[in-house]
Amino acid sequence: MPEISLYAFLILEVIVLAASITVGITSFGFGMIMSPLFLIFLDSNLVVELNIALFAILMGTVSYQSRNDIDKPLIIILTVAALVMIPLGTLVVEILDDRGLRFLIIGVVLMMAVLPISRLTHKFKREKIVATPLGAILGFLYSSVALGGPIFVLFALNQGWEKQRTRANLSALFAIVGILVLIYHAFTGLYGTSELITTALFVPPLALGSIIASRLIHHVNDRIFRIAVYIVLFSSSIGILAKELYLIL
Repeated sequence: MPEISLYAFLILEVIVLAASITVGITSFGFGMIMSPLFLIFLDSNLVVELNIALFAILMGTVSYQSRNDIDKPLIIILTVAALVMIPLGTLVVEILDDRGLRFLIIGVVLMMAVLPISRLTHKFKREKIVATPLGAILGFLYSSVALGGPIFVLFALNQGWEKQRTRANLSALFAIVGILVLIYHAFTGLYGTSELITTALFVPPLALGSIIASRLIHHVNDRIFRIAVYIVLFSSSIGILAKELYLIL
């Protein structure tokens, strides 16, 4: 764990708790909520690794809760496609310096922010065909900047999935891809003992947030769920964009 004050550490714990509650309901946006504030105290590489690890743990619990609604064939296709691109995304993290990584984050966030307001929608009849390039994009973005989730979220919204299916598929996919990315990062040295210890420090608020979210989700209908997803998508995108631009400019 980097040397930070107890006050800063407590702030980070609260951030993880808040992100865990929100994402426990929407099943995405952990990195987009957490990154802007974590980047104030920690370097970008550690923030990426923490995002991947904590999000994978959280999504593992959510996917278990909603396991009966998972579209298994679709998740398998997405996972295989993502797996192919994980090495390339990892290579980008190894090559880029901190400034370059921040520019990449800005580019991804801009894309996430523009797509929902562009009103470019087309409901795909053959979801499993579209899943191949979608999974590849997700694998690259998730393994490089830990921000690929909104791409799949926008796809789910575009297809008009109901709350249960959206939550189940999102959580299952992100849990599996997150574990695969962590394994690859561990072999390449990006995720080591110090990152593992730092991750463990944030598991308690993560678990508490997951428990709270599991109680709240039963009181959220499909309309409120979709509104919450859009709010998380827009607010977190703007937050990351503002933070990264501030650090660069």
